[in-house]
Amino acid sequence: MDSIDAKRKNTHAVRTISDGEVHVWEIALDHPAINPVYLFNEVLSDEERARASRLGLSVHRDKFVTARGYLRIILGRYLNIRPADIEFEYNEHGKPGIAAESDTKKISFNLTHSRNLALCAVAAKGAVGIDVEYIRPVLKPEKILERFFSPGEMEYYQSSPEIIRNRAFMSLWTIKEAYSKAVGRGFSSALKGLDLSPVLGGTSQAAASIRLEGSNENWTILQIDTGNDYIAALAFKGDPPGISRFIADRSL
Repeated sequence: MDSIDAKRKNTHAVRTISDGEVHVWEIALDHPAINPVYLFNEVLSDEERARASRLGLSVHRDKFVTARGYLRIILGRYLNIRPADIEFEYNEHGKPGIAAESDTKKISFNLTHSRNLALCAVAAKGAVGIDVEYIRPVLKPEKILERFFSPGEMEYYQSSPEIIRNRAFMSLWTIKEAYSKAVGRGFSSALKGLDLSPVLGGTSQAAASIRLEGSNENWTILQIDTGNDYIAALAFKGDPPGISRFIADRSL
């Protein structure tokens, strides 16, 4: 079963994405290679600039501008159009997608960010979801587990040594969140009947191909190694795809 390529590839080589591939882009929000002022003025849409302005002159505004600006630049590279010209549309649960008039290549994407790191997943002709979380203490994790997680997932958490309980919880949360974002329905108690604990059965590069009960859908769900301070996971509809990682920089 394929796992994520641990080596970041040369962004200059990224021009296309083939069916069955997923590209994961890492975006530094604290020290971006492209100035947020340029992204705000030249890349964002009017609606995104209005949202950013409501955040005031703050670090939160710069992080929002950086994440959305790089998202547009990355997608513009695949679609071969100006980043500012990309039109987005949203489903009933708020999941964004590329509007049909902009999406000539059937690209799907998902963006996530936590603290100083954003990740953008791009796939060709397949639903994709990604989540990243900064590892931190969680208030009353057992209550959250009881509401949203399966018995197998609760067992994974409870059997983890106390010293890594926060990491264990974040591992469970990110795989569940990545899946919920991929299906575009949002995080809800309906996910309790889905046991994703096999994804966590071994290493940080573990992957699981899961057939959902009552359907013929296969999903590939795996963790992404983003360093000691973060936990991340990726969900992709279909058999294990080819997955490559890139760092967003000026070469975009």
